[in-house]
Amino acid sequence: MDLVEPNPTGCKGIVELFSKNKIDSKSWNLYKGMIEDYNTDKLYDIVIAEGLIPGINNRHQVLLKLSSLVKKGGVVVVTCQDDISSFFEYLRRLLALKLVEIKNVKVFHEKVELLSRAFNTHLDSLKYSSRFIEDWVIDVLLNPAVYGDFFSIADCIKEFDDNFEFLGSSPNMFTDYSWYKDTDFCLRDEIIDQFNRKRHLLLSLDLKESINCIDKNIKISELCKKVKQTVKENNELLNKRVVLIIIDILEEIKILTKDLDNKITIALDEIKELLLDDDLSEEKIASSTKITSIFGRGMQYVSMVKRFES
Repeated sequence: MDLVEPNPTGCKGIVELFSKNKIDSKSWNLYKGMIEDYNTDKLYDIVIAEGLIPGINNRHQVLLKLSSLVKKGGVVVVTCQDDISSFFEYLRRLLALKLVEIKNVKVFHEKVELLSRAFNTHLDSLKYSSRFIEDWVIDVLLNPAVYGDFFSIADCIKEFDDNFEFLGSSPNMFTDYSWYKDTDFCLRDEIIDQFNRKRHLLLSLDLKESINCIDKNIKISELCKKVKQTVKENNELLNKRVVLIIIDILEEIKILTKDLDNKITIALDEIKELLLDDDLSEEKIASSTKITSIFGRGMQYVSMVKRFES
């Protein structure tokens, strides 16, 4: 196994983790650098890039590199994330920005401590969450990468050329309707179409299988992104004017999602109340009852297999 890691802290952690678990040092190699700079004559059975592609500005270059490293019949696994799947986590970020502003906290580790107290009940509601609250706060509520262009499942499939075919995803949202006599069937096009009709399911973990109008899903995605862009353009300053703009957008999203699940509607109402609260505190966020347990389907895993005839 070959690992590529540019972050010195990550490299140190890898070595410590493998040593702690007595992983034979002859079974793995660590390249301390960027994937773009990694050169080898090897072709791999499996190439995995977890949590890497969404948010970076050279994703096409990185995906070309990953694709070049896998052998025919081999698999590339990447993670995707879009504005719908991360929307409720992003709304928590807005509450975090407002809380930090009200409390006038400037030092980074103090922000982490404050927000850990405020959102601990939220993360606890995710039964199988494996991250420490401090790590989650840094990744979700403070990391500036959220303002980059995200990477949806449809984006992913389009980025891989015809040498690759869709193999699977988590969540498993798609059905392969190919038939032995349907020689013109294109699985790639079918998966993209199904994704566009089911994209709303990423909004909340509680949503069950359903089909939505493609135009409606596009609009939901655009509005989710608009909230993010509004905050970015105003340098994360949530003054009264910005908050009111965001609330207007949330009202539009409520209309488009009202038939999906009532939990979404009441969670958006609670977010609105908290954003308008000039005395917002960590206790109020921690004791919120509607937003606490609603999470989107964050990252999704997608695997693409390299054709033998490529």
